[in-house]
Amino acid sequence: MTFAEKVYDAVRRIPKGRVATYGQIAEIIGCPGGSRAVGNALHINPFAPVVPCHRVVASDGSLASNFAFGGPAGQYERLVAEEVTFRNCNPARTFENPALLRETPEALAPFSQKPSTASGNTRSTGEISGGNTGKDTDESTGEINMRNDLERDKLHFRKGSSQTFPKVDLAKCGIVIEKHPLEPFLPANGRMLFLGSFPPPKARWSMDFFYPNWINDFWRIQGLIHFGDAHHFEAKAGKRFDRSAIIDFCRREGLAFFDTAAKVCRWKGNASDEFLEILEPANIPGMIAQMPDCKTIVTTGGKSAEELQSILQGMDTIAPATAPAVGEYADITIHCANAGDTIGTAIGKADSGDGTVRTIRWWRMPSTSRAYPLLLQAKADAYAKLF
Repeated sequence: MTFAEKVYDAVRRIPKGRVATYGQIAEIIGCPGGSRAVGNALHINPFAPVVPCHRVVASDGSLASNFAFGGPAGQYERLVAEEVTFRNCNPARTFENPALLRETPEALAPFSQKPSTASGNTRSTGEISGGNTGKDTDESTGEINMRNDLERDKLHFRKGSSQTFPKVDLAKCGIVIEKHPLEPFLPANGRMLFLGSFPPPKARWSMDFFYPNWINDFWRIQGLIHFGDAHHFEAKAGKRFDRSAIIDFCRREGLAFFDTAAKVCRWKGNASDEFLEILEPANIPGMIAQMPDCKTIVTTGGKSAEELQSILQGMDTIAPATAPAVGEYADITIHCANAGDTIGTAIGKADSGDGTVRTIRWWRMPSTSRAYPLLLQAKADAYAKLF
C-alpha cells in the first residue's frame, strides 16, 4: 500500500461516534510523527464518505480549519449528527448565526460531492498536495492557486466574533492507543503460560494483575478447579480479587501470565475484543525462553488464539495451519531465542535456525468473559483439562 492508502484504510475503521487524531492515525499505520502527512492525505480523500475523514481531528480535539467538505462547520455538523461529544459546548447554541459560517453552498453540499472551486479549477486527487492548506490545482496550467480568501473566510467564524469552534471531547469520544500496563508475570518455575488478548481499561480493574475485571470469571474458574469454590480468590470486602492470594497461588503452581498484544488500539474505547486492533504483538518466544520448564501455552479466547496463530506464522515454526478448536490442543515447535530478544530478533533467529528449539503444547480455551455463552461450571470443566 502507498502511504495515502494506509491512511484511508485506518480512517475507514473509525466507528461512528468516535474520532481519532492525526497523530494516532500516523501511529496506527506505523509512521509515528507523521501527523502532517496524514492531514495532507485526508485533504485529498477521494473515498468519502466510505473513508470518513470528518472523524479525524487535531491532538487537542480541534476541528480542521480547511476541512474539504464545508470547512469546520461542515465537519462539526457531521460529528454532531453522529453524537460525538464536544467540550464546553451546547450544540443547539454553537452556531447562533449560521449565515456567518455557511454563506456558500459548499458547506451544505452532500458529503460525497467535492467542494467547488474557482471557475476552471479542479482539485487534483492524484497526489498529496499539502492538505489543510486550502490550495487547488489548475489541471490545465499545473499552477497552484490559493483559494479565494473571501470564499475561504466565509467558512470560518468572522474575526472578532465571540464564538469559537468547539473541540471534541477526546476523553469521551476518542479512540485509545495503549501500551500494555503490566509486566509479564514469569515465575522461575513457570510451566504454563496463559495468554489473553489485552487487559480492559483500568477503570474496570478490581486488582493490579492479569484478568482484573470483576465480571471476568478466570479466577472463579481457578477457584472451582483447585479449591472447589468459585469465590476462593474474591476478597472478603468489596468487589475485588485478592491479589496477594492469587500471586502466591500462581508462584506455587508455576503459572505465568501475559497477553498476545503489547500495544493496541481500542476503536471504541472499551474492553471488547471486537473493536480491539493489535498494533504490536507480544514477544512470546522471549517469554518462553525465560522459563525452561514451560511446556504449555494457553490462549484464553478467540482474539488471543488468532494473534498467537499470526505470530507463529511469522516465524519458522512447526505449527498447525489453523488454531486448535476451543477446548482442544495442538503441539508446536518454537524457537525461543534468548530472554532479552525482541520479537523481531526472535523471528530472525528462528528463520536462521538459531536459538533454543522447544516443543510446546498449545491449548485453546474458551473465553472467561461472561459475554461468552458458556456456563461457569462448563468453562471450569474445560480448563480442568490443563491440570
